[in-house]
Amino acid sequence: MDPETNGSTLGQAAQRSLDVFPAGSNGEFNLPKDLTTVLSRGKDCYVWDVDGKWYLDFSMGWGTNLVGHAREEVVAAVTEQAAHGSNFAYVNEKSLQLAEEIKRMSPAVEYLSAGIEHSVKHHVLVAPYNDLSMTTEIVEQHRGDLAAVIVEPLHRCTPPMDGFLQGLRDLTKKHDVLLIFDEVVTGFRLAYGGAQEYYGVIPDLVGYGKALGGGYPIGVFGGRADIMSLVNEDLLGKDERYVWTASSLGCNTISASAALAALQIYRRTGTYQQLHHIGRYVRNKMKECLEKNDISGHVIGDGPLAQVLFTEKLVYNYREQKLQENTARRRAMMVGLFKRGVFLNPMGTKLYLSLKHTEEIHHPLIIKTGGNHSGNHPLIIKTGGNHSGNHPLIIKTGGNHSGNHPLIIKAGGNYRTLRRGTHLANMPYIPLSFTCNTM
Repeated sequence: MDPETNGSTLGQAAQRSLDVFPAGSNGEFNLPKDLTTVLSRGKDCYVWDVDGKWYLDFSMGWGTNLVGHAREEVVAAVTEQAAHGSNFAYVNEKSLQLAEEIKRMSPAVEYLSAGIEHSVKHHVLVAPYNDLSMTTEIVEQHRGDLAAVIVEPLHRCTPPMDGFLQGLRDLTKKHDVLLIFDEVVTGFRLAYGGAQEYYGVIPDLVGYGKALGGGYPIGVFGGRADIMSLVNEDLLGKDERYVWTASSLGCNTISASAALAALQIYRRTGTYQQLHHIGRYVRNKMKECLEKNDISGHVIGDGPLAQVLFTEKLVYNYREQKLQENTARRRAMMVGLFKRGVFLNPMGTKLYLSLKHTEEIHHPLIIKTGGNHSGNHPLIIKTGGNHSGNHPLIIKTGGNHSGNHPLIIKAGGNYRTLRRGTHLANMPYIPLSFTCNTM
């Protein structure tokens, strides 16, 4: 028997899912078999499975549903457009409106384009996030070959250290190397102008996704006019810098309509005060839980993002995080929350909050550490062992954690430097296009 199963009988839909999907899901959820779940609908910050069980959602479609599931304004916009056609693979009224708004709000964007993503792993150099010294060394050593430096401004949930992003901007300008922001997560989440507005650093190119689509698949990249003009077809055969770019589902009207509706919501007064407030609220309550129960760990994040790190000391990049974290404890916490009605990815690290998450909805996280805890709140995890109370972050995992996991040697997730000559259409993160098959 799977060590994480309890012998419970799977429902018919769950068994069907296991029969056709690896591990019963279409991604890296890696749930224990007895927790295999098939969802049927979602609304606001909740999802329901086919058996009618509801979950408080902290995955939110990997953060794509920042406006909430089945948001009325988005549904109305998509429904109206569906009757007029969804895919022309060409510029249309909705995609034009969306491009105009993105250009207006994004300081880095003068032109937008479409593209597809390819692997460039043989053309990258990797430096740890928040390590400006090592980045400077790499850039100066390879400055004649570098095309660009790519960075997630807020890496997963780790904020940039003071001066790091501005240091990258100064370094890349000095050596005539492009700076690219991967704003797939941060775009429209930290501020309407994304990380560029929030941190006050302007890159040369930027990529957007997730929250932009209001729950619908979409991707956009754009940047300086002189760079983006290299996709012009009339350069073919005339300029060696020409970059081919196209998309079968580019400028999709349904995704563009959903995005326009989502952007209208984000522009409303108080949107970002609300998102930052609920993020701080959840992070503070999680910190209190760790402190009151003397659990080694830290809570990080910004805006409507939160992550618990089971590390002895606070770390400032993903590589060190993977080296030091007690991953068994983190998984036990995530699986335990899922069992009690919190929808999230046990393989993931961060919690995505939305405009539909409120203090009242998160009340189960406010667990008093003394006395009895009545009721069956979905976030309350019984722990056993030497830990008293029913607190969500107290998980006795068993076994020792060496802190030297072999997989963390790989550089996935860190920002990359690209060698000069790599086509923009082949860069990771950036060619995200107006499409329905990306993200």
